[in-house]
This record gives sequence, C-alpha cells and structure tokens, in this order.
Amino acid sequence: MDTPYYSGWARRLDFTHSAVPAVMKQAQQEDSVANQLPVKVVAVEESVWSGEAEMLVARTTEGEIGVLPGHSPLLGLLKEPSQVRVKLAGGEQLTYDVSGGFLSIDADGVTVLAESATPATPETH
Repeated sequence: MDTPYYSGWARRLDFTHSAVPAVMKQAQQEDSVANQLPVKVVAVEESVWSGEAEMLVARTTEGEIGVLPGHSPLLGLLKEPSQVRVKLAGGEQLTYDVSGGFLSIDADGVTVLAESATPATPETH
C-alpha cells in the first residue's frame, strides 16, 4: 500500500476536524426537544395544566399506562377515581386526582379530559 495514498485516505476519514461533531451536537439538542411530550390536563370546566413533559402515567380501566413521546394513538377510559402523574424534565412530578373521563393520545401529544381534576395532596400520592 502506498503510504501517501493511505495517509490521504485516513485523513479523509478523520471526522474530528470536520463539521460532523457540530452536526451530532445539533442532532442531540433537537432530540432532547423532540423527547418532550405535549400534555394537557383538562377538567370539564377548566384547563388544569398544559405543558411539556417527559412522561405521563395514568390508570385506565384496562390498567396503568405510561406514555412517552412517539406513543401510538390510543383512546382510554380513565379508572374512577385515580391519579394522573406528569413527569417533567429535571425529575419534578405533578400529580392530579381525577374522576372519570378519557385519555387521548395522538400525534399532537396527550390530553387528559376528566370530569374533575385537582392537584393531589401529599397524603394521596
């Protein structure tokens, strides 16, 4: 193998001095934004909470479900009474006591539509 050719070939494959690390960094940032789940918790008469979350956990009549970004579409009947937990970035968690209603998952995110939804007290967690 001719050394000049090999060293040129190796130099062409050396990505440390190219734009690849910058592109990878940008993809990681976009990925972290893409890993947020739009969530709406709505009671019959008011919007209780709306925002971005890492995960939502709810109890349906079929069992407990964890919803992450990219979840397939689903319509579920919420178990009555139960709780909905919204896990935010950074480890914070919001918990709501819900009564009746539905959980809807679609391309736009998750919507919890309950007859009533109130922030849970520490005793009920």
